Amino acid sequence: MDFGELENDKAFADKVANLSKSIDAISEHIKSACDFPNYEELPTEDKVKFDLYLSYSINSLFWMLCKLQAIDTMEHGIRNEISRVRTAMNRHKQIIERNTIRPVIDVKAAGRFIRHGLWDPNKPTDADLIGPKSKKRKAEELT
Repeated sequence: MDFGELENDKAFADKVANLSKSIDAISEHIKSACDFPNYEELPTEDKVKFDLYLSYSINSLFWMLCKLQAIDTMEHGIRNEISRVRTAMNRHKQIIERNTIRPVIDVKAAGRFIRHGLWDPNKPTDADLIGPKSKKRKAEELT
């Protein structure tokens, strides 16, 4: 690289070289993420994670580019886009937590526990508690 007047400034040259290496590494990661071979075979949850990761990282890189070019990011649309992706990430996290933290009840097993817990062989049945059926009486017998 040609640094011109700053050629003798070793600290500056090292920082620029480090930045260049980082940019190359980031571009390799994004290229490999965009060319992901098994994307269609992923389950829906993993596709959502992958898409959120990719969109957040690309938007963050664009935000950094705007900052480097001295563009006001507070008024630029990238700020809204990053907050939108962040909201989607939080929503995805809530959905995952709801599915994993929520207790799941085995309804059939719970029914068996209740039925066997309430049943007592010495306990009278409902028919015994009601008693015999009343006989029909004629109106004459009642007076």
